[in-house]
Amino acid sequence: MNNEQLERLATEAGLSVHWVDANARPQVVSPDVLRKVLEALGYPAENGEAIDASLQKLQLARHGASAPPLLTV
Repeated sequence: MNNEQLERLATEAGLSVHWVDANARPQVVSPDVLRKVLEALGYPAENGEAIDASLQKLQLARHGASAPPLLTV
């Protein structure tokens, strides 16, 4: 597993990994924190295989692999 793979999963899950703070200093979330937050969101990221599976899970969710939460008839 590498940090690029982890950061890609975090970004796909809607997390901001890099940002600039109020003092114009660049900030980065540490890999350990990313893993814990992703796990709490339901996307395991403890190794490369888990990250790949979580990315696939996100892609399936985005592409309508499941029924919509509500159908109005």
